[in-house]
Amino acid sequence: MNLPPTGTLDERLRAAYDWIEANIRNSLRLTSEEMESMAAAREIEKERNKKAAWVSWRNRGTIKDVLDHREAYPDTLDRLFLGVAMSLGAQAVLVFSPNRVYEYWERTLLSTDQFSDLIVAVSEPGQQLEQSMFVDAGSGLPYGHVPWEVTATRALVVTTAGAREVLVPSDRADFNLMRTQAALSFNETTGAGRVTWSATGQGQRGLAERESLRSALTDHRSIELRELCGEGADMEVSRAVSPGLEKAAGAHTLVCEGELAETGPAPAQRVFSFHFNGKWIPAVPALLSPERTHPVVLSYPWKDHSLITANAPAGFVPAEPPRDVILTSPFGGYRLA
Repeated sequence: MNLPPTGTLDERLRAAYDWIEANIRNSLRLTSEEMESMAAAREIEKERNKKAAWVSWRNRGTIKDVLDHREAYPDTLDRLFLGVAMSLGAQAVLVFSPNRVYEYWERTLLSTDQFSDLIVAVSEPGQQLEQSMFVDAGSGLPYGHVPWEVTATRALVVTTAGAREVLVPSDRADFNLMRTQAALSFNETTGAGRVTWSATGQGQRGLAERESLRSALTDHRSIELRELCGEGADMEVSRAVSPGLEKAAGAHTLVCEGELAETGPAPAQRVFSFHFNGKWIPAVPALLSPERTHPVVLSYPWKDHSLITANAPAGFVPAEPPRDVILTSPFGGYRLA
């Protein structure tokens, strides 16, 4: 794994985690092209050595099998990192967590079926469980971060002293950031509106969309991309790409171009106004009900930064801009300038 020989325990753990992320594929996070290629390779391997098929099945999931095939299911990847962490001298334990989108851990129900996810808590020897770093090898997220579905909920920890309960913390909003840039313009000859825009999400922002694109078949992937770019009655998409999908881990990136249904001013028009909203502005939850029976639970804390450049049509200059809009609350903030 090329671990730093003189590094701290934290540095060695991060290097081991990064090695697993870069070298062992998660069986549930393959691209459609990888799945097709691997299915063909497995058929060839099976035909070459049918006698060893039973032995191969019995060894599936062992460390040797994982390192030979460079592929494993998520739980196996977490157990692999657990073993590596313990061999490096860290204090590491398995954490069984419910997916809070559709599960809840009811302690009086004695069933492990309540836990659909497995992660690892790792720390320096002797540290309290609450001081642990929670990691999920093969998730595509950096060391020290886990999918939001297993955060902010009670999880079951397996220790040599017995079962423990822990609250898996959420990420800070700064980690989950979406940066968007857009440029709106109008053709001087035809008056047709045009937009070019790109978005880059880090952390949990755009992760679900990226995973959906990676697993989609080629034809369906192009349809998904056009929908993400805003294909519809208001815009005809001329370009929709997402670079870097072949990499198992990485930021969600979207690059789009399109023709707007909106057109520039009429020949005799002196004042012209147009909307700058569209898919390039991430949606904000609309909480319209004045009264609530249940609390509002957001997926995770996040930040969005959008920079939109609007070019005035030929012969026009910008009017006075509206005042800045600034909204602050205990739950979040919003600024439009």
